[in-house]
Amino acid sequence: MSTVMSPHRHKSWSLYLRKGALALCFSLLLIGITVSSAFANTHAQSAAVATSATSQDTLQNVILLGGAGPGGVAMIDAKVGWTLTSTLRRTSDGGKTWQTVAQPADQEVLGQAYVLNGQVAWYLTYDSQTYAIAALYRTNDGGQTWKRFAWIDANQYLQTLSVADNQSAWISTSDSNSVSHLFLVGGTNQDWQETTLPAQNGSNYNYFTSQTTGYTTVVNVNGNGNNSYTLYRTSDSGQNWTQLNLPLPADVPATAAPTNIRFLGFGNQQEGYLIAAFGDTNSYTIYNSYIYRTQDGGQTWQIDGGAVPANTRVIQIDNWHVVNAAFAFVGIGGKVGLASLQADSWDVANITLPSNLAAAPFLSILSSNHLFMSAGTSDYTAQNLYESRNDGQNWHQIASIPN
Repeated sequence: MSTVMSPHRHKSWSLYLRKGALALCFSLLLIGITVSSAFANTHAQSAAVATSATSQDTLQNVILLGGAGPGGVAMIDAKVGWTLTSTLRRTSDGGKTWQTVAQPADQEVLGQAYVLNGQVAWYLTYDSQTYAIAALYRTNDGGQTWKRFAWIDANQYLQTLSVADNQSAWISTSDSNSVSHLFLVGGTNQDWQETTLPAQNGSNYNYFTSQTTGYTTVVNVNGNGNNSYTLYRTSDSGQNWTQLNLPLPADVPATAAPTNIRFLGFGNQQEGYLIAAFGDTNSYTIYNSYIYRTQDGGQTWQIDGGAVPANTRVIQIDNWHVVNAAFAFVGIGGKVGLASLQADSWDVANITLPSNLAAAPFLSILSSNHLFMSAGTSDYTAQNLYESRNDGQNWHQIASIPN
């Protein structure tokens, strides 16, 4: 990843505006996310590494495809993208043509796909008879070859997937007794290597930036008010975890605590961003959400700007590709906007979407003026791919991709 950072003061964000909209936001597999988005993300866990020529900055995150069924186009840059239909497909000419790079093996059904960049992607398969998870597959050469990892145990259920590098991913699961587990897949001679978590019950979101450094959140169940989240960090592959405390925003009471934490990604091993929502632990009152920034590799975090505007979801930082699938979906009549930090307050400008969409759109935002969008057709037989190079003011259709 590039170590050239965007000027902090003028960073620009893309926000998903839900006010007055029927939002089609399915539950995230929160993957280092989250998500994009993608969305992932995702998350996921659901805004991938950008290779757009418009920016030298990169932000590691994963785009989730197929979280709510087939569909969605994840454009990594102006040329390369992925889509999940009946097969996993890839384009190298800006979406004009698509090549099948993966399809399910005999007795397997294709599941979700997790896209990191133009070369690295993972996908999940299910047993066609039992519908239990069968395997994970990974490519690090743009889909030319795939490595299969047989699923660890039929009684282990996937929670999150966080791609660590070109070879490995961190997988968190929950077993039939609701005990959480964390595995490194593809990182050693062993296909699956289990490590520890700070709490076996309540750990619901894991985000890793490498094979050694990562984060997890633990939910503290509270019968008197909102459940709170505790954030932990490891620098030794989960052997030890250190609790991190986010500074409390000035406009929330002392009884407030984080009620949700989602990572937006890291530009390098030192600078990264997350978003935290706050609520009261003695009641069910919900307060504002805030963006936090680290410049020391996640050891400490500081509030970045004022409260995130109401009815918004952050899905993009500058030209860093952070689209996470769950947050890249908006309902018909919904809005997407770009926001910039002005005097510690977020100023939002809306982006116009095509008016003739038959389904909720899936967004890939390469920069503030270069966007891709896909949406399914009314008969569910294909998805149309659109592109805009002027801040979403005008869109033109590139292709119709059969499902």
